[in-house]
Amino acid sequence: PYISPTPTPQASSILQKITANLTSSNPLKLDSDSDPDEISKMIINNANGEPGNLANVLSGIVSSLQNTEYGSNTWIDNVSHKGIKGTVNSDLLQSLVPDVPSNTNVNLTIWITDDHHIKRLKIEGALSASDSSDSTRTFEISEVE
Repeated sequence: PYISPTPTPQASSILQKITANLTSSNPLKLDSDSDPDEISKMIINNANGEPGNLANVLSGIVSSLQNTEYGSNTWIDNVSHKGIKGTVNSDLLQSLVPDVPSNTNVNLTIWITDDHHIKRLKIEGALSASDSSDSTRTFEISEVE
């Protein structure tokens, strides 16, 4: 017997599941694997400052992703994660980076588990007037223990 293949869902349709998981998740924290620069330290401090805040911020960012498509998959802690990339208005990052230039597009990539939980976030673009336009910052996302 022949079983027809299951179509791959559009990347944009997965965003709703990710947002739902974020709103019902335990408090999250943001970390950087590398030695963070000043802007990355500010993002980490602002994201981890108030319990529950990061999940709300990420929920708003993920639900507003535009031009979404699948990105490269990656391995995190020996588990394969699906990548989804798109652009987001920089205004949505103001709670993390107060000095971010207004109304500019920032490239964003998220890596998610099979059950639609975010594990890694990459922000590409200038996040301040003195920041380089080809800056890239990658953050690990985990639940607060």
